Amino acid sequence: MFLAVAATVISPLELFRTRMQSVHTDTKGNAGLFRGVAQGIVAMVRSEGVLSLWRGLTPTLWRDVPFSGRVFSPLWCCVTAISLHSCSKKADQTLF
Repeated sequence: MFLAVAATVISPLELFRTRMQSVHTDTKGNAGLFRGVAQGIVAMVRSEGVLSLWRGLTPTLWRDVPFSGRVFSPLWCCVTAISLHSCSKKADQTLF
């Protein structure tokens, strides 16, 4: 759940970063398309609309959510097992 919310919030910045990286520069090193992040995002909204900031969010979620579930589920199982084991050890130590 957290990943979906984080991806939704970060998606506009990731889209803008990707567009900045794909812009070809001239011989002097000037890209000419965007002068800064704020100006670039405003230009994108003006030319393509507000919803364009979240273009590509669905494929991103389809890629990231299952992967994160496969990675973090075993991790949380291990953390839970370790914490239960350490709690039971502490309980045994307090009895004796």
